[in-house]
Amino acid sequence: MKLLYNGFIYESFDNKNPIHGGIGDNTHPISKKELAMGIKVEQEHVKNNKTLSQKQKHKVAEDIARDHLTEFPLPDGEGYYTELAKMEKILEKRLKEYKKSSK
Repeated sequence: MKLLYNGFIYESFDNKNPIHGGIGDNTHPISKKELAMGIKVEQEHVKNNKTLSQKQKHKVAEDIARDHLTEFPLPDGEGYYTELAKMEKILEKRLKEYKKSSK
């Protein structure tokens, strides 16, 4: 079964490592909390893909999340997605203030 993902045609789908060559391939253990947050966030990259099953979409999102968490390992169990959530809250507040001041 051939699959189309991100402009590439794959002969088969590797459930263990859907996107080969990422920085998160075969790395250290990752926080389950951060990984769960990451999978949710990274669904944006696969949600509209018509050739992948839901399980495959989940695995691709997980692979992307592992790459980000490996690229930016932070102490105390916090990581990329915790920091991303904080940044988004700050930006939302700034945008709200900007919109209010520009009326």
